[in-house]
Amino acid sequence: MSLPELAGCFTGSFAYLGGAVQRRDETEGLPGARLLDEAMLDRLLLRFAERHPGGERQALVSMWSQWHFAAVVIPTVAALLLAHRELPVALPEARFALHDDGRTAAILLRPGATLAPAGRRGRFDALIEGHLAPLVKLLAAHFPVSARLMWANAAVRFAWAVQQCAERPEADRDGIAEAEKLLTTALTPAGARNPLYDMLRPSPLVAIEACQRRVCCLRYLLPGVADCGSLCPLPPARRRQA
Repeated sequence: MSLPELAGCFTGSFAYLGGAVQRRDETEGLPGARLLDEAMLDRLLLRFAERHPGGERQALVSMWSQWHFAAVVIPTVAALLLAHRELPVALPEARFALHDDGRTAAILLRPGATLAPAGRRGRFDALIEGHLAPLVKLLAAHFPVSARLMWANAAVRFAWAVQQCAERPEADRDGIAEAEKLLTTALTPAGARNPLYDMLRPSPLVAIEACQRRVCCLRYLLPGVADCGSLCPLPPARRRQA
């Protein structure tokens, strides 16, 4: 079904996101709350592991999270900053289509649902507090990965999406400023540690191609998977050895 509220949003560097948000019957897809079910995560990871035979557990979890964050974070940021619309991504209200291998394929909307206009502040709360924070907490508690690694995976997708939006004349400049602050400020407005902070060097405001991650994504532990090139913080010799 067409998405007039997002018309013109998924173009240019976001053109590949044409199917990233879909309207489907409410009986279809995985309810977002199910991602907080440990048994469901285990099933998704078992399916995903078939894609990478021999891959180490922590690397599989990391790579699955990268696919998931790309499917959720990037279209959400683009919709907020370019179309000025909120996608329903807080886990209690979200639904997702899945690929056969357990990867997240698309954000699903009810056929008659309308997208709310983006707020003037706290634009990213549903994404960060309603989706990323509880999912990262569970992934780090249930699997042999750190929360810092999961947040790094999310931050790379968030930073790239913000950078792409910043180049577009129709982008919400106040929203861009809010997003950049989320990436460059050590504390949240409430005074808590900001988990998106300090995940890219020299800065998340520099083009991703000129950055390095602060935390390795572990993809070198997946047989046959190419490393992430200059973005990888590991020395090239160690990558070649792996």
